[in-house]
Amino acid sequence: MQNIQIFDKPSPHIIIDNFLQPRQAKACLEEAIKLEPFYIDANVKGDDEIIEFKDHCEECKLKYQSNRMNIRENKVVYLDDIYENKRQHSKILEYLHLAITSDWLLKTINKQGFFHILKHTTTTETILSRYGMCDFYGWHTDNINTNISGRLVTLCYYLNNEPEEFEGGELIITGDSIHDSKNIIPKHNRAVLFQSDSTTHAVDTVKLNNKDFKNGRFSVNFWIGFTNNFNYRSN
Repeated sequence: MQNIQIFDKPSPHIIIDNFLQPRQAKACLEEAIKLEPFYIDANVKGDDEIIEFKDHCEECKLKYQSNRMNIRENKVVYLDDIYENKRQHSKILEYLHLAITSDWLLKTINKQGFFHILKHTTTTETILSRYGMCDFYGWHTDNINTNISGRLVTLCYYLNNEPEEFEGGELIITGDSIHDSKNIIPKHNRAVLFQSDSTTHAVDTVKLNNKDFKNGRFSVNFWIGFTNNFNYRSN
């Protein structure tokens, strides 16, 4: 049964455990692992500042210092490209879309501030991520271009082998400053929703206990919004 927790601070967000049915979550994890040949580096350019994460190992420090101009270090699959014109072949795309548009979820969050907009949205964007040893993602918001209507709500969905063979990798969300923050554990079959353009967040450094690909920290970013020509702020 789904367990929904709604929070106002440090910035509005919703945590949903058991987001998918167990068999659906298992199928999504199997797909994430099967797609291993399609993962590519995801390096996003950032400004030249030191980003402090807790409990850096020496390998992490060296890796970060060599990529100071990259605020991100992990692997991704652009699912919308991989499954272009054949989205029906992806369990991840199918099950997440069904869950985010389900009556139980829309009714639950209908009166929760900004999130009521979900029932009106018309487009999605989906990226699958794997974080390996010493991978991280620095402080950022999810709107990276001028098309702010395309990313209004972010859904982060976590899928991992259990028990997890990694440590760290928490989602860190902030409020008015990075000193006002909350760490959310990337628990298997957990979803987190927040507003894309106003929630500054990061992914803490990952430490792998077992470096097999299948034992990494897997997550899906599912952005929900409107088509390019829709100005949601005037409606």
